[in-house]
Amino acid sequence: MGLTLRQLLEARYELPEVVWQELLTRGYAYAYELAADEQEREEAFDAALAYLKRKGIRLRPKSPEPTLLTLFSSHALSRAFTAIQWGELRGLLNAPLDALTKREQVLRNAIEEFRAKFLPEGAIPVEAIPEWLRAHEQFHPTYWATVHLPREVWERLAQGEAVSLTLSRENVQRLGGDAPTLRYNGYAYRVAPELARAVQELGRFTHWAESQCLEFLLSNAMPDGLPAEAHLTFGLSEGTTYITLRLPAFLVADSVALLYRRLQKRAYGNRKRLQGIQERIAELIRFVEAYRAQNPKARWREVAGAWNAHCLQQQRPPEWRASESTLKRHYERYIRTVLELVRGSPAGESV
Repeated sequence: MGLTLRQLLEARYELPEVVWQELLTRGYAYAYELAADEQEREEAFDAALAYLKRKGIRLRPKSPEPTLLTLFSSHALSRAFTAIQWGELRGLLNAPLDALTKREQVLRNAIEEFRAKFLPEGAIPVEAIPEWLRAHEQFHPTYWATVHLPREVWERLAQGEAVSLTLSRENVQRLGGDAPTLRYNGYAYRVAPELARAVQELGRFTHWAESQCLEFLLSNAMPDGLPAEAHLTFGLSEGTTYITLRLPAFLVADSVALLYRRLQKRAYGNRKRLQGIQERIAELIRFVEAYRAQNPKARWREVAGAWNAHCLQQQRPPEWRASESTLKRHYERYIRTVLELVRGSPAGESV
């Protein structure tokens, strides 16, 4: 069954032994053990808390562990948003063309043109991407150069005379070629124009890195998101404080301004938590979006069961688990919060 009632309570609250013995005597632990599914366990848990409330017994919540001063729980917002984008892209590729904007049509055409030509048998595993890029590298590009020539050379060329040139670093102004280059895992690859165009359009649409665009195009992989960080630096010699922000380009100006104001407050002693989302919520969104893509007809009960099994397998803390009713009530709010923080609209909630 997983966690017992005592383990669940101790994960969230300071649980005195005398209080636990009271719950044990009243049969709440036994009722929790007899619960047939996640919903019944949640009801048994709520019943135990309601009993303590009626008795006037208040459990003190455990204090959260201190975290580093990073934005959105170490880029949890970015991870959640890329999961939402990933789901939107899958919908975009399957939607009727007349339902798409012009920009979305350009992106879809670029992706479909590349996949039709280079991936006729479908996506490849992420670990096979470097080998695929090497196998499809463009080895015979055409190079060009822009050079600076003396006037007398131009005059001879204009008269149709043959001219022999020796190029040097001094007179070559620009070099180029018709094989675009993309980077993946620290290596540069000369790629086909169709792949370069698809990566360019996808990057403009999502603000993902080149490597993340490649993983989506070749493997349908969900990107991990770009790190979003904020740091306070104290200049001891000058007695000043510096704020450093490192943010993905997709954040709207209003969200950046809000974060900066909150960092200013923190710099002067206000410990109010930065607005964002918890790592738990980011992981939940990523899991649900991926699970729904594989199981489009799955109901919330099935999604909750799969998520809780995943948490157990990954040895996540008990508070990461979610019931069917929790997902029904709150999942869409989680999505709205992420979109409000990223794309701008009414002030988002911290979740």
